[in-house]
Amino acid sequence: QDPSNTGCEVTYINGYPALEAITDYANKYIRRSRDPGVRFNMVLTSLRLKNGTFDIYEGDFAYNTLLPDAESITYDLKCSNTIKKVIRYWMIAHNEGIYKEFKDFYSFTDSKSYYDSICLNAKTPSDTFKQAKYDDTLRLPSGYLNLENNEITITGELIGNVSDFATFIKFNETGVVVVPSFLPKNFMSDVNGFLTQLTAQFDLFNKSGVKKVVFDFINNEGGFALLSQYFNDLIFPQNRVAFPRDMKINNVTTFLLKQADKLNLQLFNFSPRSKLSYDTGESFDNSDAFIGNNSFTRGGVTTKYSSLYSEIFDITFFANWKFPWTNKDIIILTNGACGSACAQTTQYLSEQAKIATVSVGGLYNSNMSYSSFPGGNVVSIDDLFKDVNIIINTTTDYPKIPKNLNIAMYSFGLSLSEAYSISFPNLVTEFIYRPANYRLYYDDKSIYDPSLLWLQA
Repeated sequence: QDPSNTGCEVTYINGYPALEAITDYANKYIRRSRDPGVRFNMVLTSLRLKNGTFDIYEGDFAYNTLLPDAESITYDLKCSNTIKKVIRYWMIAHNEGIYKEFKDFYSFTDSKSYYDSICLNAKTPSDTFKQAKYDDTLRLPSGYLNLENNEITITGELIGNVSDFATFIKFNETGVVVVPSFLPKNFMSDVNGFLTQLTAQFDLFNKSGVKKVVFDFINNEGGFALLSQYFNDLIFPQNRVAFPRDMKINNVTTFLLKQADKLNLQLFNFSPRSKLSYDTGESFDNSDAFIGNNSFTRGGVTTKYSSLYSEIFDITFFANWKFPWTNKDIIILTNGACGSACAQTTQYLSEQAKIATVSVGGLYNSNMSYSSFPGGNVVSIDDLFKDVNIIINTTTDYPKIPKNLNIAMYSFGLSLSEAYSISFPNLVTEFIYRPANYRLYYDDKSIYDPSLLWLQA
């Protein structure tokens, strides 16, 4: 990182106009959003506030998982009255959460040595896959991509933090709650303690004189759907604090659901009685009620789906505490890269609580989504097959399912369910275009100091 490049304009990338090169890359390779403005934001490196300090959020252009076409990339920079070329060579980076058991990660020289030293040594990819979600700090060679020479000071009053989930900052009567992720480290280990701490911070916010609240979900890629539901319940309590979901029904899922119900197996993915009927608000009596009799034709294909459901959780937790601000006092700020559980919260609060949204960045003078890939819920393949193996090992009469699948080499997630809008019940949230109510754009000051966006919002 060369401080002399700070503030320079990138005019060309590999001989192509910079804006054209970035936009083309975003449209070709980014799959996490259907909105070209959001894809543009996802490509760019930006800043994120986490645990009370700013760190670098790596964009998909500079930090990507695609093999580059060449060993270097050339930037033409315009710095004041001078023009210069900067050549950056690609460097292998890794996530400490995934590869921390490999002491000499950079030792491989080709695909075979990588396979031998990394893949074959990954005895518990499930655990390392999950660790990646908790430790998203990118490990790069010393001196490469850091903020040491450009420290950013938050000018507001720091009220407090809730774990690594939220930072509370006050600017006179405006309060900002920065939520970089819905995947805090200590949530699942102590849900009650976590939620108690969260309400206490909002109490402090209120008592400090905060009249208006900005929720900053910039670069929040989601996390626990359960935390999203609790957050929704905290801000806007009602009987249903999440979008209804369903899952595909075929001979395999029918068998798994019925067998788990018959044997009263308490499995998260296939226990019908552990789900709430979205129609009645009560838990399902049996697998038949959960499976239902619903068929939809989409894209010319007719498929069966389960009854609409949501997860069972304690909606009385906040019964004795009232959120002190109204929807008119709150605004949601994102750069569109707010996905999964984050999207489920922002879309719910926008649709149901009528809280206004602001999207920042993207392509100039165009509408832009405030969220991406709301989905339903995603499970890792190994967690899914833990449930599958438990069920099929109880009988010899089961449909064609890979039994005791060796998943040691496969750590990836898949969508088990999809969510529907409450206001538009026939529409899957994944395919609803939801542009923000208002637009903001980065400038040469706010790109270095995101706190300026909070007051603009």
